[in-house]
Amino acid sequence: MRFVDIEQVEPPDFVFLALPAAPSIEVAARFLDAGSRVIDLGSAFRLRDRAAWKSVYGQAHGRWDLASGGA
Repeated sequence: MRFVDIEQVEPPDFVFLALPAAPSIEVAARFLDAGSRVIDLGSAFRLRDRAAWKSVYGQAHGRWDLASGGA
């Protein structure tokens, strides 16, 4: 097995994420922008209500356009 830095990964067809919310948002956006399909097993895209998300996680969502289904 060999680990590769995320910056060196070629965009795959699918990406499965299981990261904390903030890193998951960054990584999901990167791969979505590259054309991959992303399945997030964490909480970053679980809620559709922006106010509820901010209340639950105590921070603003960095790419709400992705969470709200705008992408």
